[in-house]
Parts: sequence; structure tokens; C-alpha cells
Amino acid sequence: MKPWLRYALLLMVLYMLFLAGRFPASQALGLLQQRVAAVTAAGVTGTVWQGQASSIRLGRLQLDQVRWRLLWLRLVRGELAVLVTGEQHHGRFDVVVGQQLGDGLFIRDQGLPVAQLDQLLFDRPWGVSGSTDLDLHGIRFAAGHLRGIEGEVVVHGLGLSAPASLPLGDYRAMFSSTGQGINIALQDVNAALGVTGSVEVRPDGSYVMNMKFQARDPGNRDLMQILQLLGSGGAPQATLNRSGPWPY
Repeated sequence: MKPWLRYALLLMVLYMLFLAGRFPASQALGLLQQRVAAVTAAGVTGTVWQGQASSIRLGRLQLDQVRWRLLWLRLVRGELAVLVTGEQHHGRFDVVVGQQLGDGLFIRDQGLPVAQLDQLLFDRPWGVSGSTDLDLHGIRFAAGHLRGIEGEVVVHGLGLSAPASLPLGDYRAMFSSTGQGINIALQDVNAALGVTGSVEVRPDGSYVMNMKFQARDPGNRDLMQILQLLGSGGAPQATLNRSGPWPY
């Protein structure tokens, strides 16, 4: 490719980014809601590259004082990424969200408090503690619902505060997508509460969960009480099998 043509293409790309950066965030929200049905927002101002919202709600998860800005250096790596910061019931958060060339959306974060995901995942809060590393990519939506996701979520030092303060250990969730839907494989990493199982999200919008839990110290009464809350079965094990409509 001739040098002048290369520079012309670069200038064209930069100009398109400039125009896109002036696109109002409120209009971009409308386009996002067509892809992700569970998203609502209020007080949206600014542009898609830099703006804020007084509140954003994703399903049951409520985020307040949300701000975002474009990470320009990520463009060199072929990523269109924004840093999103804000407040949630359990404290502040900051995650990197974006799109990679030839792939779907991605979400990355290190050290995200587990408590900030508690409201998103469970109907009733468990009072969890610990930190989470997110590395999710290939995130795709269709007809307003999640249809594809790859990567993993690692939870470090998971603990519960109810019914008693109880350290559990480290856990990993691995996400993969096939023509049959999304599969989430769950396992512990030498934790006090052993976990193995999977969640299958089917193309029709339903899910099937099959989980097994095992207390590695049967003499721990608090751990045995947690087993009784999680599922059915004989001590020191429990199983949890559920199915129904997938909320996202």
C-alpha cells in the first residue's frame, strides 16, 4: 500500500471516530436497549466517548453516578474500550468495557469486590466478601438477550457473613459458547466448600443448573448449615438442580 493511501485511510478512521465521539449518549442508550433488554438508565448526558448517568440498572443490579471515558491507547491494540466508574451499594467500582476487532464485547476488571455482584446474581443478599477477576469476551446479544460469552471469572477469598462469618476459598467460573447455547462450568480451587457443576443457557432463553457441594470439614457446623441452605442431600454433600427462564 502506498504511504499516501495509508495516511489517507488513517485520517478517515480518525475522522469517523471523531464523528462517533460526538454521538449523544442518550441516543446510544436507546440503541443499547435494543440489544440488551435488561438495561435502563436515568440522567444520561455527554457522548458515547465521555459522559455520565445518574443511575443505570441492569436487571436487579443498581449502579449510581456512573461515568465513562474512552481509553484512546487501546485503539492501537484494535480495541474500542471505555473505562466505566461509579457507585454501587457495596462501594465504588471501575471496569473496562469495549469491543475488539473481529470479536464481540468484552469486560475486564481485577479486584472487583464480590459483594458488588451479590445483588446481580441472587434474589436475596448472602453477605459475601472477597474479590473477583473478570476476563470475559465474545459477549453477544440478540433480540435483547445474551447469546454468547467466552472467558472466565475467578473469585479470590470468597467468604460469607451470614448465618456466621465463614471463609470458603477460591472459585472459578469458565464460560463457553456453542451452537447449543452458553455453558458455564463452575469449580472450586481447594476450597473449604467444594463445588462442581454447570449452568447451561439454551437458545430458547431457558437455563438448566446442576450443582454439587461438599463440605471438606464435616465437623464445621457453620459449613454444614450452609449446605442445608444450598440444596438437598445427605451430609456432608448437597445438590442443587434448577431450571427456568434465563433473566439476561
